[in-house]
Amino acid sequence: MQAELRDAARRKPEEDERGAFLEILELDPLNAHAYDNLGSTLLPGESLRLPDGLLVSKRLLHTKALELDSSHSNAHNNLAVSLGPEEVLKLQDGHEVTRRFLFQRAVELDPANAVAHCNLGVVLDGAEVIHLS
Repeated sequence: MQAELRDAARRKPEEDERGAFLEILELDPLNAHAYDNLGSTLLPGESLRLPDGLLVSKRLLHTKALELDSSHSNAHNNLAVSLGPEEVLKLQDGHEVTRRFLFQRAVELDPANAVAHCNLGVVLDGAEVIHLS
């Protein structure tokens, strides 16, 4: 018991968060929010093993969240952040997406998502005007 408490005290906060999201995924492997949140705990280039043994990256976790719930605004935003300026990502359903598309979709899905609004503004050209649906 004492050793477990010592180990818990040494753990970093992000390790506790990761552990919690991994536990959720063990219980509910279709939980889009857990995939997205788990992806947000990783640094670019970092990876981890899921309960099923699959080694995944930050981008793959955000992509999985989006594939499980296409209405998840934060998953759109977080996936867009993982892409390079000119990068095009092909999703499992065959659709090709860019940062701009994903940021715009995040705003359309949740007009109150201030982070997505800010990110969309960054990728737009100077005086460009867009219409949100």
